[in-house]
Amino acid sequence: MAQLYTNNAESTLASGIDNDDTTLTVQSGHGAKFPSPTNGDYFLLTLTQAASESSWEIVQVTARSSDTLTIVRAQEGTSAASWLSGDKAELRITAGSLTKYEGANDIALALSDEFTAITAGTGKITIRVLRAMTIAAVRASLTTASTSGVVTVDINKNGSTILSTKLTIDQGEKTSLTADVPYALSSTALAVDDELSFDIDTPGANAVGLKVALLAG
Repeated sequence: MAQLYTNNAESTLASGIDNDDTTLTVQSGHGAKFPSPTNGDYFLLTLTQAASESSWEIVQVTARSSDTLTIVRAQEGTSAASWLSGDKAELRITAGSLTKYEGANDIALALSDEFTAITAGTGKITIRVLRAMTIAAVRASLTTASTSGVVTVDINKNGSTILSTKLTIDQGEKTSLTADVPYALSSTALAVDDELSFDIDTPGANAVGLKVALLAG
């Protein structure tokens, strides 16, 4: 789950919305200015008056179909409100977005050397989290691809997996980005001094140079 951005994305509402509506529509053709979230990704949209900005609502946009946006209301301490046709709908930098990334660091680790075929096992490496962070995505890669079978990686926080679907690299591939079965995160919050351990559940065959990365978001 990652927060998406694009430059200069702004429009106005094509029709008014009430404070309990979960979709909004921007002006015809303007939807293409905004990202298209999938797989849990999102972007933040600020709603405010057209003539004179006197109040604001930040909404989380979880999907876009042409000019229609699916929204989660009242983000970052704002309140759900009714908005009029012509009111502003703009992708703006928010305090929450900046705070989330302040001090956040990606984590990248080698689970093997660069010469020896990887083997199955638990606790291939164990580390402690230095800064609190939210995991936006995880990745795995190989220097040499498996010649037979899938490489499967598990990531554990304080002894429990954070993956409801494990991270895999398919036979003949060097990256998890091309996996037939995408991973799924069941836990994304990391606190200072959480223990992270990394397992190789299935090693494939002749795979070499396994690395895993956790991307902050």
